[in-house]
Amino acid sequence: MSNKLTIVHLVPQLNIGGTESLIMQVSNKFANKGHEIYIIFFEGENKFTGICNKIKVIKVEVDFSVRLFKYEKNFSKLEVFINEIRPNIIHSHSIYTDWICRL
Repeated sequence: MSNKLTIVHLVPQLNIGGTESLIMQVSNKFANKGHEIYIIFFEGENKFTGICNKIKVIKVEVDFSVRLFKYEKNFSKLEVFINEIRPNIIHSHSIYTDWICRL
């Protein structure tokens, strides 16, 4: 595929719920069309099954209880990872991940 996109989905947790189900459905479809998909979550464990083996699911430890001025240190691992993969699209799925995207 010549127009392959790299897409990152940010979600606080991968529980079994509506947001997570939507992410899985969309991600599976895009991965099967040849796009590179990453799902990054921050808390808990990955409780989803049926994820396409082409999708990279990554847990990045983040403490959402820290104050805003400490975010730089808290999110440095995520920033390094995002800079390495250079995604075309970063899709945030909650208010917490919206804050991360703005940093």
